[in-house]
Amino acid sequence: LVADCDFVQVETADGRVFEAVETLTDATIDLAVLRLSEPIEGLEPLSFDGEAAMCDEMLVIGHATVDEDVFTHTATRGMIAGLNRPGDALGVFTRTVNLIQIDATMYGGFAGAGLFDDQGRVAGMVMLPRLENEKTGGAIFGLGFALPAAQVAAAAADLCEYGVVRRPRMGVEVSEVEGPEEALRNWPPCGLVVVTVEKDGPADRAGVEMYDIITEIDGVRLHNYAELSALLDSHVAGDQIHLTVYRCYDKKGDLIADARYIEMDMTLDMR
Repeated sequence: LVADCDFVQVETADGRVFEAVETLTDATIDLAVLRLSEPIEGLEPLSFDGEAAMCDEMLVIGHATVDEDVFTHTATRGMIAGLNRPGDALGVFTRTVNLIQIDATMYGGFAGAGLFDDQGRVAGMVMLPRLENEKTGGAIFGLGFALPAAQVAAAAADLCEYGVVRRPRMGVEVSEVEGPEEALRNWPPCGLVVVTVEKDGPADRAGVEMYDIITEIDGVRLHNYAELSALLDSHVAGDQIHLTVYRCYDKKGDLIADARYIEMDMTLDMR
């Protein structure tokens, strides 16, 4: 939402208002960093090295929104109910992320709120599901999630220094394709079909062609984009990966007679 705004302002608890002169965003994890027109005097930056363990008590501070009413600076508390929860079901991310689950009561408006440990350190940033719910604005009472602080801090640092979050990349666009686990006659396997190959990108240099179906990386069977992004995010730029693709289409997207599996090495670069 911040990326689509004409202007953004930040208001402190004592009523001071500051203009954001630049907004840096990463839609893949729903994060924004704001550069303000001037420093905010009298505030100390929070530490992002908080820790979250099962059954720890945590404090959440954010803005509760119910219908048209906004209750600013609302505090709620709860217990860590789960760790490493997959974020795919929230409808917030386009990458695979592992989240902290907390049972604190949170209303709409709590997205972006801080999750604090007993030392006052930030342990995470609240992420609310994008659900159609007029009463709660997308919140599910007793079922809250937060992006771990380490991921927030790393992404924010990249945005500040480079303007983007740097991630290892293959230089392709893919789409999920359904099918059997192994190729059958005239029935390609499930995997990720390549719909765009960036010229001179890592995939192009490795020999990947449009309509190739990526089935494995480093021997790991891939079925969907979530699995692919999780695997890529475990690497860094410069890493070499071993790719298995099933080539069964020509450049027009028609099935070919000599469909076959092809293996190749690829060196990842950075976005």
